[in-house]
Amino acid sequence: MNWQRRPDLVDRLAAEYALGTMTGGARRRFEAGMQAHPDVARAAARWSEQFLPLAASLPDAAAGE
Repeated sequence: MNWQRRPDLVDRLAAEYALGTMTGGARRRFEAGMQAHPDVARAAARWSEQFLPLAASLPDAAAGE
């Protein structure tokens, strides 16, 4: 994928990655994209930072839930 030509797609995929909804091959491809392209890694980091307050506000889940 040409990451530089699709910033809108990179942003959407970064959000999915940060939320943890991206799985399997898509997740592996995105992780490879983060390693090869700093802009992709920065997008994922931005989304992770945005979701951090939400994650911190949730109660801890009991083991096995």
